[in-house]
Amino acid sequence: MGFKWNRYFFSKLGQDFKSVLGGYNSNSFLQIQKKFTPGINLTNTSQFFPTEEQLAIYTHMNFSYTHKNLCSVFGSFDTNRDVKANFGCNIPKIKGLSLGILSENNPGRIMACSTYINKYFTSVKSLNLLGNELNVNFTTGKDNFSVGVRTELDYRSRQFIGLQLAARYAISSNLIFFSQFNTNQKQLVTSLCFKKFAKYAYALSVKKNFSSDLNNSIAYQMGARIRCNKNNEIKAKLMNPKNLSLQLSSQITPNVGMTLGTSLNLTNLKEFRKQAIIFGITFDAD
Repeated sequence: MGFKWNRYFFSKLGQDFKSVLGGYNSNSFLQIQKKFTPGINLTNTSQFFPTEEQLAIYTHMNFSYTHKNLCSVFGSFDTNRDVKANFGCNIPKIKGLSLGILSENNPGRIMACSTYINKYFTSVKSLNLLGNELNVNFTTGKDNFSVGVRTELDYRSRQFIGLQLAARYAISSNLIFFSQFNTNQKQLVTSLCFKKFAKYAYALSVKKNFSSDLNNSIAYQMGARIRCNKNNEIKAKLMNPKNLSLQLSSQITPNVGMTLGTSLNLTNLKEFRKQAIIFGITFDAD
C-alpha cells in the first residue's frame, strides 16, 4: 500500500498522546506516513486544545490503489467548513520517495515531497503555492528516542517564519515522554504518557505560552483511555485553557470493518454555555 497523509505534525513522535489526548494539530501542513488504510470515516475534529468553534462534525473519505506492486496512488477528501482534497503516489522503484498535492479552498494548494532515507531518518518538504510558505522537516532517532525539527519560511519575501522542535523518549515500555516547542507561537508543550498493558493509558500534558500577548499563561490537559475489550474503548479528556472543559468519547466495533463512536463535549463547565454531542461511524475496506 502507499503512504498515508496525516494533518498532525510529528505524528509518529506524538502517537502515544494522540491516541489518548487527540493529537497535535498543524494547520496547512501535509505529512506522509508509511501506512494507509482505505475506507470511509465520519468522525469529529480533535485538536489538542479545541475551542468552541472547533467542535464540529466533518466527513473524511480516503482511498488507495496499487498497480502491480509498482505504484501506489492514494488520496482523501475532507469537508469541514473548508473543502480539502489531497492526492499522492508512492513509486517503489525510487526507494523512499513519495510525492503528493493537497488542494483546499483556503488557504490554497500545497505540494509535498517526502524522502525516507532509512527507518530512522525522514525528510519532508511542503510548499504552499498561495500562502507563500515553504516547510522543511527532518526526523531521526531510534526506537526509544526520536527528535525532529521543522522550519517555516516565506519563500517569496525570504523571511523566516518560525521553527518547531520535538522530541520523544521512551523511558520504559510503559512510560513515554514527549515535548514540542514552537518558536513562532512561543509555546512549549510537554507530555507524559503511561501505558499499562494494552488496556489502560493515561497522559498529562502542560502547555506553556511565553508570549506577552497571552500573559505567559499555562494550560493543562489530562487524558485517559480504557479498552474494555478489543471492540470497545472509552476516552476522557479534561482541559483548562481558561474555562474548564471535558470531552468524553467511546467507540464500539460490532464487527470487522465497522466502527461506531460517540463524543460528548462540554466547554466552559463553569457556566455550561455550550454543549455538543458528536456521533461518528467508520467503515474500513479490506
